[in-house]
Amino acid sequence: SVQKAYEISLSDLENTILDIAPVSTPCTFRLIDCGRFSKQRTLLIYETTDIPKVGYATISYPWVGNVCNERVPPEGKLFRVAQGPGTTGGDPISISILDRVCFLATVENIDFLWLDRLCIRQEDPVDKKWQI
Repeated sequence: SVQKAYEISLSDLENTILDIAPVSTPCTFRLIDCGRFSKQRTLLIYETTDIPKVGYATISYPWVGNVCNERVPPEGKLFRVAQGPGTTGGDPISISILDRVCFLATVENIDFLWLDRLCIRQEDPVDKKWQI
């Protein structure tokens, strides 16, 4: 069964630290709803215990410290993803880049996106290992 794990408007998301751990289930598949992101300006993440039976794209967001990330810093409005206890700030994600990716996915009739930085509970080593 598919459940809504997390939902937030993009205006509320800006300049925040996103932590899906309190509202998500370890070792489940999570997908971002591209249509909701692009058209309704809402980040909506679904989760399911079964391999999703819908078409989705997968993307690996550049890790902080990679050369490409240092040469091309995130553009526009940002939010960050919590990295776990004892860390500060979290990894940044550009809302405008995520918006472009979601838009392009919907143009190709792909409704969902698996983005490692958002769909893996970054502070949970069990979930991270399971997802990878």
